Parts: sequence; structure tokens; C-alpha cells
Amino acid sequence: MPTPEKSKKSKIKLGPTSSIEEVNSALEFKERPPSRMWGIILWLITFVFWGVGLYVIVSALLHVETGAIALIGSLVLPVISENIQFIVIVASLLALISLIGGFFLLKLIHKGAREVTLLVFGGLPILFLILGVIVFVLTETFVPSLIFIAIGGGGIVLFIVFKERLEIVGRALELSAEAIVDEPGQLLATFISAILGFWTAISWALTLAAVWGWMTPLVADTRILYVIEIVLSFFGFWILMFQKYFWDAVIVGIVHNWYRSPSVDVASFGRSFSRASHVMGGIVSFAFVMSILRALVATARKGKGLSARIIAGMLGIAASIIRFLGFFALPAIVIRNTGFKKGFKDSVNKLRDLFIEVLASAFGFGLVLAVFALIISIFYGGIGYFLGAYFFATILGGVTAPNVLLGLVSAIGFWIIGLIPTSLIFSTLTTTFNTILYEFGVDLEFGEQGIELPKRLPEELKNYFTEKLKEEGHTVPAVL
Repeated sequence: MPTPEKSKKSKIKLGPTSSIEEVNSALEFKERPPSRMWGIILWLITFVFWGVGLYVIVSALLHVETGAIALIGSLVLPVISENIQFIVIVASLLALISLIGGFFLLKLIHKGAREVTLLVFGGLPILFLILGVIVFVLTETFVPSLIFIAIGGGGIVLFIVFKERLEIVGRALELSAEAIVDEPGQLLATFISAILGFWTAISWALTLAAVWGWMTPLVADTRILYVIEIVLSFFGFWILMFQKYFWDAVIVGIVHNWYRSPSVDVASFGRSFSRASHVMGGIVSFAFVMSILRALVATARKGKGLSARIIAGMLGIAASIIRFLGFFALPAIVIRNTGFKKGFKDSVNKLRDLFIEVLASAFGFGLVLAVFALIISIFYGGIGYFLGAYFFATILGGVTAPNVLLGLVSAIGFWIIGLIPTSLIFSTLTTTFNTILYEFGVDLEFGEQGIELPKRLPEELKNYFTEKLKEEGHTVPAVL
């Protein structure tokens, strides 16, 4: 594992009360981050996509017959005006319930993620054992049932061996939910990312169509058109990946400031936005590599025949391995103020200490969130049914539909709307969780040098890291 930079250590004496500026100075690698030139170029190309997309939409609207617009208005506006009070009430309730549901979901994860994590990883092997017995009873076939039983038995053994490490995953998830509750600016970053990503994807598609239409009369050789479309397509993929990682980097910055400054509130959206902008060169390189991988896999999967499927499978495996090795690449780029190459290397180093945690996260994180998704779905659906069957039915006195039907329709509507805050929270939680795990790795890295960094860590996790460092024969700070 790489040691903290010696030049930084000689100038700064770190401890649990060090300021965030001192911590950041010690964490930064010596080299300057890559140039932001390509990041600026990608933003300029993005603005071109947006402009062309807006032009195409406005042009299409101008060509729509005014009679059609008037017809639509005459049909829609009266319905809205006649039911404006009901629409306002429903919209207000949806917004209120979404806020309450989002807060409830975060508090639920904060209080119960560890238990749910253990339930998922402990329950799945038992489920395989039960399936093995059922298969044998129903089919009387030995081999399939033995496979299920072997998987279940092996899973139980692994669960017992790594139970403490799985608890760390659950505690990291709880800490992530707490970070979002304390610093909701992370949700703003995810929301902006979703809106800009959606509009960029639409404008990119419209740009491809518009360029093809504009260039076809001017270019005789269609191969040139295909080359132009391929270049624009790649830049579109690259830009979408870059935008996602850029706003994820803002989240990383917020989480880092929250975690490393437990006594002074220094986490802010603006400060983290500046931090992400400063390492934009590394983010661009990271997005470039990931977009290349996706493009190669997508292209290979379009091929036909056995050889094409083999190549696609090999590329898919290679891409998965690279994504796994780069699990901490983005947090490393942002927190260590470095480029993609150094960040990827640091990610690999952190995997050595947190391999089990990352492996469990890669395979079980979605299942754990699925449990919470089921709970919050029941919450939204239940409230929606109650409001529809007993509240909306009273307001809509003239409607002859049964209360049960109104309740079911309302339940489905509230559940669908509830997917918006739920997906927003889960998307944010993924980046926050990865950052928290990376911070654990940084704690171990500096702890091996006898240095304690300030951190927002529960006592049981402090004790776990202390024991881990002692087992490896390292000097442990007395206050760790």
C-alpha cells in the first residue's frame, strides 16, 4: 500500500483535530492534476448539442399547424380549469409524501442497513439450501439438488467467516445515509446530473439526425457521413459519461468534507463543485476509458456468429474487471487531487485492504437496496390507497367508481411518483457509499503509519480498524 507523501507529513502534523485544509494537503499527491482543457472542450461540444437540439425542437414546433395547437388547447385547458383545485391538492400531496417518503427511506437505511445486509447475505445461502431440498423432493434428481445445497452450504461458511466484514459494509451504508441526511446537497448534484443527462441524450440524438439531414445533400460519399456520425456518437457517449462522473465528483467532495471535518461544518455544494472542476482533467480521462469500454462491448455484441459472441463475452469480462479495479478511481481522483492514472492505481491499492467489502458491495449492494425499495414501495402504495379510497373519493363525489378502485389507482400513482425520490436517493447513495468505503481505506493507509486523520466514525468501526492494524503488526495511534 502506498504511504502518505513524506513531504506533506514533514510540514503538517496530523491528528484527530486537524483542519480540513491540513487533511487535504496531506492527502493530495505531489503531482499536479491533468489539464482541464479536454473538460472544457467537452462542455463546449455539449453546448453545441444543446443548441442544435433546441433548434430542431423549435423548428418542429413552428411547423406545427396553429389549428392543431388550438385543438389541443381547447381539449386540455377546459379539463385543467374545471379540476384545478383537485389537481393542486393532488400535486401538493404528491410533493409532500415524496419528501416524507425520501426522509423516511434515508432514516430507515441509517438505522437498519447493517441488519438488512446480514439478512441478505445470510438468508441467500439458506434459500439455496431450501431450494436444493425442494428440487430433490419434487424431481428426485440428485445432481441439481446437490448443486443448490453446495452453493448454500458454501455461502453459509463464507457468511460465518466474513460476517464481521459484512457488518462493515452495512455500517458504511448506514453512514452513507446519515451523510445524505446531513448534507442534502448531494441529492441536488444527482438531480442536476439526471436533468442534464436526459436533455443531453435527447439533444445528442437530435443532433445526429440533423447533421445527417444537413450533410446528405452536400456529401456524395456516404462513408464520410458514417464517419461523422461515428465521431459524434462517440463524443456523445463520452460526454454522457463525463457529465455523470463530474456530478458524482461533486458528491464525493461533499462526502469527503463531511467525513473529514466532524466538528466543523465545511461541506458545501459550491466548494465541492470547485473541487470537481479542479480535477476535471482526471474525470475526463476516466470517462474516456469507461466510454471506450462500453463502446467496444456494445459494438462486439452487435456481431453475429460464434466468434463474435466469444469476443463480446471476453470484452465484457475485461470491462467488468477494469470497472471492479477502478471501484475507487473517482473518489481517489477527487480526494487525492490527481489524475486518472494515479487514481486508478490508488483504487487498486485500496482494494487490497477492502477486497471483501468491495466484492460484497458489487454483488449484494443492489439486493440490500431492493429490500429497502420493497419497504418504501409499500409505504407509498399504502398511503396512496388510503388517500384514494377515503380522501379523493370524498372530493370526487360525482365519480361513480368504487372506493377500492380509486384506492388502487391512487396507490399505483403514488408508487410511480415515489420512484422518483427513491431512484434519486439510491443513485446518490451509491456514490456516497463508494466514497465512505474509500475513506475507510484512507484511514487504514494512514493508520499503518501511526497517523490518525479526523473522521466521523462510530466507535465499533474505530475498534475494528484498530484491531485490523494490530493484527497486521502496525503501530496504532492511541486515540484511534
